[in-house]
Amino acid sequence: MKHLRFRHGITKHMTIKANLKLRQLYTVFTVLVTLLLILPETTNAQSRSRYKRGKSSFEKLVTNNWQASVMVGPTMYYGDLSKYDSDPLKKMWNESGPGIQLVLGNKLTSYMAFQGRLSYLGFGATSEELNRRTNGWVITLGANILIDFVNLLSLPYETYSDIYLYGLIGGGLVHIRSQLENATTGEQIVEYEWQDTPSNESTFYFGFGLNKYLTPRFDITLEFLVYKLQTDRIDAFFGGENNDLLVMPSIGIKYNLSELLPDKRLYQNQRNKRIRR
Repeated sequence: MKHLRFRHGITKHMTIKANLKLRQLYTVFTVLVTLLLILPETTNAQSRSRYKRGKSSFEKLVTNNWQASVMVGPTMYYGDLSKYDSDPLKKMWNESGPGIQLVLGNKLTSYMAFQGRLSYLGFGATSEELNRRTNGWVITLGANILIDFVNLLSLPYETYSDIYLYGLIGGGLVHIRSQLENATTGEQIVEYEWQDTPSNESTFYFGFGLNKYLTPRFDITLEFLVYKLQTDRIDAFFGGENNDLLVMPSIGIKYNLSELLPDKRLYQNQRNKRIRR
C-alpha cells in the first residue's frame, strides 16, 4: 500500500512538473508572438530614422565594401624532392598541381582589407636521385590583411586608381594528404605511420598582387602567394628541416557585393567610388 502511494506521489509530482513546463512554454510562445506582431512597425520606424540620419560608422564598416573572389592557378612545390627550384617554367610543368582559392573580404578602409581564404592546393614531384615520387593536396583555411599600396601612399588624398598594387600577409590551418612512392615501381612507401595518415598543421603566407577595375561590380586580379608550412612532412618525406613551400601564381575574378543596407542619399559617383575601394 505504501508502495502504491509512493508511486502515486511520484506520478502526481511529474504531472505537476510537466504542466508547469507547458505553462512556461506557452508563456514564452505568447511573448514571441506578441513581439513578432509589434516589431515590424518598430523596424520600419528605425529604418526611416536611419535613412534620415545616415549610417553610423559601425553600420558602414559591417555593411559596405564586401568582396568575393575566385582564384585559379598552378601550385608549385618546393621541398626535399624538388629539383627545378631555379627554373619556374619547368617547375610549373613538372612539379605543380591545380590550385583554387575562394576569398571573402571586406575593405575596412581605403587602403586596408581583411580577408578569409579557403584554398585547395595540389602538388607533385619526382626525384630520380632518391628514387622517390610524391603527390598530394592540402586544404588551407586562413585569414589575412591586405594593403592597397596606391591608396596608402596617396593618403590623405586617395586616388582610387583603376589599377593598384597590393601586398598581403596572414596565417591559418592546413589539412594535408600526401603519398610517397617508389619512382620506379610506383609502390607506396610507408616507413612511418604518419606517411599513411592525413595530418593537420599550421601555415603563414604572404604575397602581392595587381587589381584591375573592370566594372562597378567586377575586378580582375593577378596574385602571387607563398605558403610556408610549419612542417617538413607535406611531401610524406622527412628531410630534417621545415623547408617545404607551396607557391601559387593565380588569376581571378572579384565580385563587389551590393551594400547590405544601402544609403540611397549617396550620389552615383560616390557609390561607385565606395564599391571600387
